[in-house]
Amino acid sequence: VTYGGSIVSNNELFSEKICEKLNKNKKKFLCGNYAVNGYSIISMKNKIQYKEFNDEEFIIIILTGSDLERNFHNLYSQPFLSKKIENYFPALTELIFIYAEKFIYNLKYEKDSLEVEINSEKYKNFAKINIEDLSRISKKSNKKIILVYSPEISEISNQKKFYYYKDTLKNNFSNFLDMTDYISRENNFNKIYHDNIHLNAEGHEFYSIIIKNYLINKFKLWYIVSLNLVA
Repeated sequence: VTYGGSIVSNNELFSEKICEKLNKNKKKFLCGNYAVNGYSIISMKNKIQYKEFNDEEFIIIILTGSDLERNFHNLYSQPFLSKKIENYFPALTELIFIYAEKFIYNLKYEKDSLEVEINSEKYKNFAKINIEDLSRISKKSNKKIILVYSPEISEISNQKKFYYYKDTLKNNFSNFLDMTDYISRENNFNKIYHDNIHLNAEGHEFYSIIIKNYLINKFKLWYIVSLNLVA
């Protein structure tokens, strides 16, 4: 969701803007962005479980409904190339990559050889297991974990979509912030989105205000001298 350096500049990310706002009171907060494009909840929980966190006091996890349906994948399953491909048939090469990406996309979401519908029991069970795992791993990390749910545009008008996932997250995380509640109050909520899922610069500003206020009110941040925030 964070998507720094492509849709918006890194200094426009909510992870950067949160610290910018907190530091206006002459505090020394340090915020970082550890987001990876296309990460699933499996990748996120592995990151928290196996990364050597040092002085990070808070970890903010941003999740969408589709993050809970993706199977494990890493950088190799991303539609990016590290260098230019030299060949005599560029159009044919591009066509091959288009079909390859469709194949990779299916791998992200298929749990077995059967096709299943969104919010089916298979997806619900898959999400529930991973949410409970993430909760268990988070508690063992000895860090303050804040789970922020970021809705798709389509969820604002269809509150039933991914409702089971949000309810399961809420039941497993004491620090749960559902951005749906705040976005749905906006008259023209489309203006904060770049597409159905990702935020534009205005959306990142909007998120930074909500998350900053949540941190202040929930954890009395004005009394903390320093903070590393991983979004």
